[in-house]
Amino acid sequence: MSRQGDILVFDEGTLRFTYRYGRWQYWNHAHLVHLLRDRARAQRVPKKILGRVVNAIYRAALDVSFRRSGGLFVVLHNRKSLRDIARSGDAIGDPKRSATDLEFDTVIREHHIQSLPRVVVVELASLDGAIVLDNSGRIRAYGVVLQPKKAGRLRGTEGSRTKAAIGASKYGLAVKISSDGDITVYYESKEFIKM
Repeated sequence: MSRQGDILVFDEGTLRFTYRYGRWQYWNHAHLVHLLRDRARAQRVPKKILGRVVNAIYRAALDVSFRRSGGLFVVLHNRKSLRDIARSGDAIGDPKRSATDLEFDTVIREHHIQSLPRVVVVELASLDGAIVLDNSGRIRAYGVVLQPKKAGRLRGTEGSRTKAAIGASKYGLAVKISSDGDITVYYESKEFIKM
């Protein structure tokens, strides 16, 4: 049982079932990662590398979910799209960033998400804003305020993290973790999977 009251059932060290908010869920991790990898696909990025990127995001999303801190990951189809969704000055290495941010950027810039310890990825995801990365796993921005130029269809009843995820999903795959623990994946401005 987790601190938040979730029941977690493991089989040989792998999470298989959860009981949360009155419902059971079966976790077929390999199938879910496969579905996400197919949606995050891009030219010139081998499936093997993309699989590692998606696996790292998926595992971090689970950690954030059970921690109940909320977060948002965006995997861009084209790394140049960052300027189309991120607020000016939020990208790693942008000269408008503070000295402290630029110092931390030098550390993050040298890693791909799949090479960072999960605890670091979870802490980055817990910051206000999103983590935006390219298909090879290189983090392009963290704690970023998303302002997509093509926002998609919004109803006005969604929260700000959901609106950001829907808009960003026009440029790639968006994995939103709500502060109540639900994980929702958006692709092309539509809900693709809810876990």
